[in-house]
Amino acid sequence: MLTIFQSRNAVFDNPAEVTTVEVGTMVIEFTSCTTATLTYDLPGFGLSGTIPVNKLLADEICTQINDGNIVVSR
Repeated sequence: MLTIFQSRNAVFDNPAEVTTVEVGTMVIEFTSCTTATLTYDLPGFGLSGTIPVNKLLADEICTQINDGNIVVSR
């Protein structure tokens, strides 16, 4: 699980202090060598959901083995 943060007051070349607060979580689950699911929850914004993710370019060698695990090698 990854924590999502929101930063405010980040302006280039501005000495104002940047504030950062935790706003939610997300999980990325790889379901095959070419697909994944991103699930997010942003309770302060009333947002949550799931986004399907597809690999567009081949850049790794990935093998799905019989027990469902995914092995990536370079």
